Amino acid sequence: NITINVNDVDDAPVFINDANQTVTSDVNVSNFSFEVKASDEDNDSITYTVMGTDASMFEVDINGIVIFKNTVSINRGIAHTYKIKIVASANTKEVESNEITISVIKIEYAPIISSFTPTSVDENETLNIVTNASDQNTEDNLTYSILDGDSSLFEINTNGIITLKAGES
Repeated sequence: NITINVNDVDDAPVFINDANQTVTSDVNVSNFSFEVKASDEDNDSITYTVMGTDASMFEVDINGIVIFKNTVSINRGIAHTYKIKIVASANTKEVESNEITISVIKIEYAPIISSFTPTSVDENETLNIVTNASDQNTEDNLTYSILDGDSSLFEINTNGIITLKAGES
């Protein structure tokens, strides 16, 4: 008779879930999270750590929940791509996840006109109405145009100042 003993060895964990993520640029970073999950054949407890290009912007808890660090803010008008890897460790073995890409998709916001000054002018006075506008899409350039009303009487320059067209009164 020959007896063969098979010794159980410590196995590395295996990732079950390490998918890419997509979020819009209006996300409140304190509300954004996703889960990575690994299993271990030996039922050892698993710990997770963040690695990779943008690891300094993320943290992962003992349950595999990945979040932005409290110090991170996202510019609401710009698209971003972050790349991280998660390492799952169990006992003496560890395994790296696939690279996880977190894509922040830019939302196009309409510019906001906050004021016109002045809104009236005395007869025989020069008309200069200053338009104050802003855009959450910080890399966009504002352009101005007059669409409705007596647009044939007025013009607006690149700085948003409305004047009467030459020859109009």
